[in-house]
Amino acid sequence: MQSSRFIFAVIIVFFSIGLLPGAAHGVAYSASADGVYVAAQVDAPKHAGIWLYQVSSNTWTRLANRPGAVQWLPGHRQLVVGRATAGTVAFSYLTVDGKEEPLRSPGTCCYDWKVLPDGSGIVATCDRPKKKTGIAICLYRFVDGTWRSIATYPHVDHDKGTGDHIALRKLNGVWILSCHERGPSDSRSLWVNLATGKYTLGDEGDPLNHYSPDGTYVIGEDRYARNIPFRIWLARHWPGPGRQRNVLGKAIGTLPEKVQISGQDCWAPDSRHIASIQREEDGMSRGYLVLDLQGKIVAHGQGHVLDWIGGNRLLVQTGAETLVIRSISGGKEQAVARPPWQ
Repeated sequence: MQSSRFIFAVIIVFFSIGLLPGAAHGVAYSASADGVYVAAQVDAPKHAGIWLYQVSSNTWTRLANRPGAVQWLPGHRQLVVGRATAGTVAFSYLTVDGKEEPLRSPGTCCYDWKVLPDGSGIVATCDRPKKKTGIAICLYRFVDGTWRSIATYPHVDHDKGTGDHIALRKLNGVWILSCHERGPSDSRSLWVNLATGKYTLGDEGDPLNHYSPDGTYVIGEDRYARNIPFRIWLARHWPGPGRQRNVLGKAIGTLPEKVQISGQDCWAPDSRHIASIQREEDGMSRGYLVLDLQGKIVAHGQGHVLDWIGGNRLLVQTGAETLVIRSISGGKEQAVARPPWQ
């Protein structure tokens, strides 16, 4: 059982950044919030590692020889890298100059993790220590280099996994975490106050809700409206009463038909736009759409969106080995220099 947990944790860690379709050939992309750099996690032979693309100079640089899931700290000078190893995750700082410094490991099987938006730490969903069933919500603080368990939740089916969808928002100055959980009943969202450890279950629904980076908005299913599968809602900071729609607030927009939302990374870093996949009746992709908060189409194009470059540009894969940067307001696209692993 323990070995199967570790294998699943490896899968979750390496796909925890959840990019839109197009991260193929063993490569996953993650842009800094200000759009200055794009980090690439590469598993390709002879080129494995973490690579950095500088948008302004159109150049690639290898930062590390070992791949790992990456998340940016505020600004564009440092990343946090997570590598599955020995039943846990080895974390490290990595600068854009290629200097890497190890961080303390949580010491237990880690399913998913996220850097706090203010850069103060890392929050992770982990196995409870001493082989107890369930998960622990753990917090790492950069200021003192320590991990501590914030809350434990026992009713989780490990075979189905945990923490594959983490969102963070602030409520009265306190970080609130919500993560998707699978247990003995239907899927739910576990909500945790990271200051007090208080937690409660919210009705997540099916499919998953997709929270904006700032936690203000959420894309969710409208169970009471016919022929309108998804809406954009003002997200609650804490689940409301009742079993239905209790993580959703007021509806502010409706998504067009024939679109597919793929993970939290569909949201622009400033939480003002959404990138979605446009699918036709045959299920094939017909490119992408960019939507505003009312669900109106503001841009569209061919290819797969890999990530946002700042708040108004997209990194798009237009062919098997072709990357471009496009502005959602139009204008000439920028050809990305051919990556060394292609």
